[in-house]
Amino acid sequence: AATDGRTFAIVGQRFYEILIDGTTTERGTVANNGLPATIVWNGDGGDQLCLCAGGDVYSYDLSTNTLISELSGGYTTVGFAYGYFLAFQETTGTVRLSDLLDGTVWDPTQFFQRTIGADAWNAMLVASWGQIFLPGTKTSEYWYNAGTFPIPFAPHPSGLVSWGIAATFSVKEAGESIVWLGTNANGGYQVQAARGFRPERISNHAVEHEIDQYARVDDCIAETYKEQGHAFALLKFPTAGVTWCYDFATGLWHKRQTWRPTTGTYEAWRLTYHCFAFGQHLWADASSGVLYESNHEFTTDVDGLLIRRMRQAPSLNRNHRIRYYNRFEVLLESGLANANPPGDDPQVVMQLSSDGGQTWGPERTCSAGTRGSYLQRVYWERNGSARDRAFRIIVSDPINNWRIVDAYLDIEDSQEAA
Repeated sequence: AATDGRTFAIVGQRFYEILIDGTTTERGTVANNGLPATIVWNGDGGDQLCLCAGGDVYSYDLSTNTLISELSGGYTTVGFAYGYFLAFQETTGTVRLSDLLDGTVWDPTQFFQRTIGADAWNAMLVASWGQIFLPGTKTSEYWYNAGTFPIPFAPHPSGLVSWGIAATFSVKEAGESIVWLGTNANGGYQVQAARGFRPERISNHAVEHEIDQYARVDDCIAETYKEQGHAFALLKFPTAGVTWCYDFATGLWHKRQTWRPTTGTYEAWRLTYHCFAFGQHLWADASSGVLYESNHEFTTDVDGLLIRRMRQAPSLNRNHRIRYYNRFEVLLESGLANANPPGDDPQVVMQLSSDGGQTWGPERTCSAGTRGSYLQRVYWERNGSARDRAFRIIVSDPINNWRIVDAYLDIEDSQEAA
């Protein structure tokens, strides 16, 4: 979490302040139950942080650097709205309020709980525009500052949503939307994005089908960030070993995974928790607790591992006839090679499938051009025939930066009868 000029993180049971030079200062210890922690700030008016870790709630005085335990047992997350810290207790389905601009005082009578829907709240998110989003197991509610007494917050009359949440930590604010892994009384899973009170499905059938196959989805963790005009929403499924990423600018999904060259397998992208501070995208690696900076110009993943990028096209089929594939060309920015190895002659790997992507043939390589070879073309001739042909390309050389734009095919139809 970042305030104006200071940045903090919780790693295990340790509460740290992160300094601009990358060093850290330990500021105290907190409880740890293995679930994500939350840190929020109440601005210059209170000059305090509120932390939720291990089911407990803490206050931190930024002027004295003092950490105090405030509430214990069953708390999931905290937020801040209109001068109040809010603490959500999933075990009781209640939201506790601190005193105005004072996270050291929590009156036990100052709380609210669900009044519109019958299903229990499973999560809480306080949006940057002040609304409190409270998703349940089948439906959700929006609460707002109604100016009432003694509890200033009330459910919005139009704020009942027919989608609940499937994973407590799968809700996050992304750009101007709230994103979460949704479910409702009819079952199934869809990724929802809501602007105002209207949720819209942003997942597609392919993504939903794969999520349905996971042995566990309630461990899903959402994170969001922006880079180069793109707002990204990431849904990490630790048990399934997959991180799905949605790009709001293009409306497309892709997977982010860390490549293990020793085993030849992918695992869920290890960067899990994000904070933008000091002009940098900072991430915590959930596997090691190490803090990393990410940048689209970096050429390696965590631990110096290769970034192995794969793009796979849908199966090509016309009336299930045999088709002949002469030339397959990939349009990319050539000539971006490094001056010295590795990556001084980056290669593009292409594979063919004749059964719609079920199995893949041998790897065929083509150079993406040495440094400065901007007119280099990347293509493969004599790509055989098939009824259900699929193509995929793989790049892993550490160059800055792979920019793949499009692909072209030269195809001939056979003369066989339909």
